[in-house]
Amino acid sequence: MPSINYFWMILTGTKITLLISIFALVFGLFLGIIGSVLEKAIWPIRTLAYLWHLLIRGLPEIIVIFIFYFGMSVILSELLGTYIEISAFIAGGSALAIIFGAYASQIFIAASKAIDQGQINAAIALGMSKRLIYFNIKLPHIAKHAFPGLMNLWLVVLKDSAIVSVIGVVDIMRGAQSAAAETYSPMIFYGFAAILYLLLTSASLFIGRFINQKLHHGMENVRISL
Repeated sequence: MPSINYFWMILTGTKITLLISIFALVFGLFLGIIGSVLEKAIWPIRTLAYLWHLLIRGLPEIIVIFIFYFGMSVILSELLGTYIEISAFIAGGSALAIIFGAYASQIFIAASKAIDQGQINAAIALGMSKRLIYFNIKLPHIAKHAFPGLMNLWLVVLKDSAIVSVIGVVDIMRGAQSAAAETYSPMIFYGFAAILYLLLTSASLFIGRFINQKLHHGMENVRISL
């Protein structure tokens, strides 16, 4: 039976997996909002934003991670005139945030199109300002329609965070790889890692469905699934 220390090492990696996923979620939402606005801007900006999102969504996640891990140090070192080393956590989290933001922007755009124009026209007829219309009508509807897609995207990023192990981030997957290499018992440790990922995604799904029901007043017309 392998030492309990190996299991503890993998379990400790859960904290890193959650931290880097939350990092990607927070900054990815911010980038997604900006991206959705830019895709509605004037022609040159709109086209550049679309091409940028198309590029990120068209590349495998591991290539984006490698570009950030190796490229960020080179770019910053050239700009500042001295060698700058970027940690694997920052590079991996930034890459996942960029990926999250590229997909989230499309979710926000689709959610904004789902708003009933009749409500907007009624608010204008009542003399409501653009600010009140945005915060009282548009924003709640966008949040309601975007949440299921964003929740599914969170689940994808949570699982895809395992890829950052290739650049040295000591997450669940990295711990499982190290334990498997040292003990020659890959099925035990990869199986343990799989259980941890299932627990994380199941807990996220449970919380997401609860929030989704609150947003839709308990209605079952919009579901979140893995």
